[in-house]
Amino acid sequence: VIGKMDITNDTPPTEINMIVSSLPLIVILPANSKRPPYSYYSGISKVQPMMKWIEQEASIKFILPNLPHLNDKNKQLYKEQIREREEYLDKQRKEDELAQLEEEFERKQVEERRLKRLIEEN
Repeated sequence: VIGKMDITNDTPPTEINMIVSSLPLIVILPANSKRPPYSYYSGISKVQPMMKWIEQEASIKFILPNLPHLNDKNKQLYKEQIREREEYLDKQRKEDELAQLEEEFERKQVEERRLKRLIEEN
């Protein structure tokens, strides 16, 4: 059974002894025992981390498929987005590396010119 409570309007049951320090907050009451200790999730507000936490903490074990919160079309779009991001980051790394090499080459040329002037002056 999954329940939802808006703690801005409702008070959690006192027997849960819930102290809300941050949101979202998910509480798992074990299937075979409704007594403490309870498992609490208070992490980032992203669907996948919450689902993974529930998978780990549930007393009746189950296995989530990869990207369980997405339908087939959205899974494909997600994978394309990841591929595009990786390609972009790879391109950025290469451009940064090239710029660093060019800067190093320019520094060496400046140093060579400085040394030549010193030699010519002496």
